[in-house]
Parts: sequence; C-alpha cells; structure tokens
Amino acid sequence: MRKNTFRFSIIQCYLILTAITTLIICGTFYFYSREAVFTLSKKITTEISSKTNSRITDFFVLPDVQEKILSHLVGVSNFISQEDRLLRLLWEFAQALPDVESIVLADEYGNYLQARLHPELATRVINHNLQPPIEIRTIRDENYRVLSSEKKVNPEFDHRTRDWYKQAREIEGTRWSEPYIANTTKQTVVSGTHAIYLEKKFVGVVNLNIPLSELSEFMGSQQVSEHGIAFIVNTGGDLIGFPDKNLIKVKDDTNGNLRLGKIKDLSQNWIKEGWDHYQKEKKDSFSYSAGGNTYLASFTQLSEPSLSNWRIGVIIPESDITAVVDKTLVIALSVAGVIFLLSLYPLLWFARRLSNPIKELVEQTRQLRDFRLDNISLVDSPIIEMNALSNSIVSAAQGLKAFQKYIPAELVRQLMSTGDAIEVGGESRYLTMLFSDLQNFSTLSESTPSRELLLRISGYFEIFVKAINEEKGYVDKFIGDAVMAFWGAPILEHHHAYHACVAAIKAQRRMKIFNEGLLKEEKPELIVRIGLHSDAVLVGNVGSDEKLSYTVMGDGVNIASRLEGVNKDYGTTICVSHSLFKEAGERLWVRPIDVIQVKGRKGEFLIYELMGIRDGTQETALSEYGQALCKKTEKAFFFYSHANYVEAAKAYDSIALEYDDELSRVMRNKALSKLKMGE
Repeated sequence: MRKNTFRFSIIQCYLILTAITTLIICGTFYFYSREAVFTLSKKITTEISSKTNSRITDFFVLPDVQEKILSHLVGVSNFISQEDRLLRLLWEFAQALPDVESIVLADEYGNYLQARLHPELATRVINHNLQPPIEIRTIRDENYRVLSSEKKVNPEFDHRTRDWYKQAREIEGTRWSEPYIANTTKQTVVSGTHAIYLEKKFVGVVNLNIPLSELSEFMGSQQVSEHGIAFIVNTGGDLIGFPDKNLIKVKDDTNGNLRLGKIKDLSQNWIKEGWDHYQKEKKDSFSYSAGGNTYLASFTQLSEPSLSNWRIGVIIPESDITAVVDKTLVIALSVAGVIFLLSLYPLLWFARRLSNPIKELVEQTRQLRDFRLDNISLVDSPIIEMNALSNSIVSAAQGLKAFQKYIPAELVRQLMSTGDAIEVGGESRYLTMLFSDLQNFSTLSESTPSRELLLRISGYFEIFVKAINEEKGYVDKFIGDAVMAFWGAPILEHHHAYHACVAAIKAQRRMKIFNEGLLKEEKPELIVRIGLHSDAVLVGNVGSDEKLSYTVMGDGVNIASRLEGVNKDYGTTICVSHSLFKEAGERLWVRPIDVIQVKGRKGEFLIYELMGIRDGTQETALSEYGQALCKKTEKAFFFYSHANYVEAAKAYDSIALEYDDELSRVMRNKALSKLKMGE
C-alpha cells in the first residue's frame, strides 16, 4: 500500500472532515434533541439529588457519632449518681456541636439531664432519686458558670411516658424523629434518640435536637437552572428544606399556632401540581404540564434508612434546557445543509480510510496521558506521519513502564494532567501515615545469605506495596527493612484513615500466609510491626532543582514511626493512635492498649491495637474469638483507666490465661506495679 504524508492527506480531506463533524452534530441534534433534553435534565437532577443526599447524610452523621460516643461514656445505670460528670460531659458535647439545640441523658429511673444551647445557655436536671422529685433549671454562661437557677418540686414532665423514649428500645442505632416545631425556640427541628445499654441491659437514652434551618440555606444555594427549584419534603407533604426558609414554618389559620409549612401552602402552582402528580403516579422521574408549560421533575428517596420518608425534589421548566438547544439546532442545520451537498461524495471514502487509525491513536494518547500503559500497541495507518506517531507512542509507553517502578502512577497522572512545572513546595493536609518494620532484622541479616535475604525482604515489600496500592495509598519510601506510606495525598481521600487500616490488616494477614510458606521450608518467619497515625502534616515536593521527592514531614510522621516501635513494648502488631480512632473507629475492631507519651511530644494520648475491620471482607474481618478478646480487653482497660488496679490486674490476668495474650500480661504487670507504688 502506497503511503502518503499526513500533510497531503489533511489537504485532501480538510473540507470533508469539517462536513462530517458538522453533519454528525446536526444529525444528533435533529434526531435526538428531545432525548438530549431528558438526559441533561436527568444528569442535573441526579447530581443535585446526590449532592443533597450526601449533605443531609453529613448533616446527621456527626451528631449520630457523638450520640454513640456519649452512650459509651455513661458507665452507670442511674445517671444522677454521676450528675456532675455527666452534665459537664453533655455541656462539652453540646459546645462541640454548635448546630445542636440541646442534648439529653435520660434513664429508667426517671432522671433527666439536659444541656441546652438555644434559645439560651442552660442546664436542666430532674432528680427522681429524691422524694419528692425535684427539677432544677440553671442559666449558665459559655464557661459553664451559673447565672441563675430555678427549683421546682414534683415536676410534671416524665420522659418515660414519651414516644421517643419508648421507641428507643425497639431499634439499633439512632432513631430520628419527624420534623416538628420546638416549643422553646419555635424553630423547625428533628430529634435523634440513641439507646444506652450496660452489659446488654437497656438503662436509658441519649437524645438531641437539631434545627433544620441549615438545610434550607443549602437548598437555596443549589443552582438547578434559571427557573428551576430543589427542595426537601417528607411523604406527608411537609417542607423540610426550601430555598425560602420563611415557608418552612407558617401560622395555622385555625388556631394561630405555628406549624410545619406544606407544599399545599406554596403559591407556585407548578410545584404543587408536580407533587400531586408524584403522589398519584409514584414515579421517581417524570414530565408534566402546568399552566401551559412543561416541567421535568424528580423525587429521590434519601439513602439514610431512618430518613426513608424524606424526598429530594427537583423541578425544572423544560424551556430552561431546550432554549439553547433549539437555537443551536437551527443554526447547525442551516450550515450542515450547505456543507453536506459539497461533501457527500468524498465522505464515504475518506471516513473509512482515516477515521479508524485516528480513533485508535487518539485513544492511545489518552491512555498515555493518564499513565495507563498496558494496552498501547502499534497502529497500522496509510499515513507516514501517523505510523511515526504510533511508533513514538509505543516507545514512550515502554519507557514510562520502566519509570513507573520508581514513581507511583497516580502521582505521575496528576503531574501530567496539570501541565505545570514541578517545583519545591508543599501544603498542610490532614493525612494518615503508616510505618512498618521487621522484628529482629539485624539478627536475621547476619545469619542469612545476602541473595536469600533479598528475596525474602522483596516478598515482604511486595505484600505491603500491593495492599497499600489496593487501598489508594502512596508508598513514600523504603527505609532499610521499613515501609513508609501515607493516605490522603496526592489524591484527596476523605476516608484515608479507614483505607490505611484496611491496608494494614490485609498486609498482616498476607504476611501470615507468607510466613507459613517460610516455615514449611524451615526458614525463620518475618514478624512485621505497624504504626498508624492521623494528623496534619506538610506534604509536597522536597529536595532541590536537581532531585525532588514527594513526601510528608512533620510531628505526625514522627508519631507514626514511634507507634510502630511501641508494638515491641506491648507485644502487639498494629498500633494506632486516638486521632486515627476518631476518624474511623466506628468501622474498626480495636482494643485499647494504654495511655502513652511518645519521645519528642509533651502530651499523652490513648493508643489502640487494630485487629480487624467491622464492615470488611472475609480477608479483613475479625473472628468471633477476636471480637470477644476486644470486648474483654475494653473492660479490663476500663478498670485500669479508672485506677481500679486490683480489678484491672484480675481482668488482664484472666485474658492472658485464656488467650495467651502478651498485651494482657504487660498490662497486668503494669497494674500490679502501680498497686505496689500505691497509686
């Protein structure tokens, strides 16, 4: 086949390619304009619904987590017995959640503790341990100082008669109420209730109220279209979030009291008709006519199970989308008609001759740009320059494959996508760091031939690198027999702490299989210790103009390294900090180790041993045996942390005997030592 230059081919087919492009665009607009309208509107409504769903989930997740944490901190069945501690605890939790109206602890004895932020800072205590019962309302300042106090005998309020308290027994997790107007603040709120159990016995609840005004502000910020609207409504037609937040609550015409606003109260008939259509047809997405105009509507159910009767509504006038489409279609059809007459004959020949090789080369350049190199191969083309370009792409791909061994692909993709020059610099970012190290590596290296040692260490590195890559981590460097990695950069990852823990568990489980193979060959096993910590660190390019390294620096990195070494003192394998536990603790199986102070840092903090993933796969899940060990260790540590060293020593000794657990032996000895010292 005779090959021509690419320039010559371009001269021949320039007008033809222009005609093809124009004709395809015009044809697509002509035949699929209606479908494009619905596709575009569906994309808009899906994005808004997804964003709103995520925002609502985030709106409730922190109070939900705080309720769970608070329920684990109670520690007694009769709350009044620790009134000062628990009331102070409620106050601190309320200060941490400025959007919360009030937080309550209520027990089975009728005792009621409340910290309130709105409409004024106050606490409320109902004590049923006394006869007759008393109620004390205390106005406080932001530093918890008492400003005034009011005492009442035989209060009428008893939470045990309320539905929110009774229903807390019936479900696991947090139960969220339907929105209502709060008597005190006259604001639209929802109430969340979480049951408290001590030794599997129901003893009371944590309850909090959250104003919903922020959801209306969020809905008002959504750019649907020029005249479109997005809102939140429940199945009863009550408005929960609406761009005009003044419509969320209205005055009832019959009695003059405030009540929740409803869709039927709106002046926009097209919104009311859209809701009525949804109520009748029960379709999530549909179009309807109102007032001579066509509207596209979508109603999406929230993913949060306890809010399943909430709907995210998005309604867009069809004219908002079709106006530009119609105008463009008229122009495109006019131009296409002229070009088509001039280009009809050469179209059939040149389209077949050039389109396929060009399409393949375009796809391969995309793969090269994205640093995806496995499917790049030579493309055969009748154009000399295109063959030369294909050879260059294949050569570049082969070179980049070798380069990929030294620098992670994700970092290269990011650098290539920006097109900016690589310079020294960094930014502060909250990340999770991992350090691993081999136990007794110096002894192993002295007794093992160099080549055999290299093969074993390479197997260990391969296991860790693969686990880290699977969980979107970044392998920073190898330091002798140590691996340093981090999560959350260069690609932003909100669940970096969780992914780091999954990678650590995967690596340890796979090292166990690797060691089984070594033992079969009568070779010593490789014991790996891991430290994990979440903190704000400096991440970026460090070095000089001649050589750069993408790495992390800061106190948090040192702490992660220290935690790896702490394993040696306590006989553990994966040690994680309390800051990591705060990020992902609800998804992990951990057990408390001790409160320590690491070298170079003044403060003390709690550390844990990571043992499994609660929502993980079979590879990362924890057995019932291990779960029981976690729970027993938590109980023993409770005694230890409360200076009950006699009970702590007994509990740790029992665990050590039952599970042959080194950590329990260490902590038993520490408890006995503190007893001897008279602490």
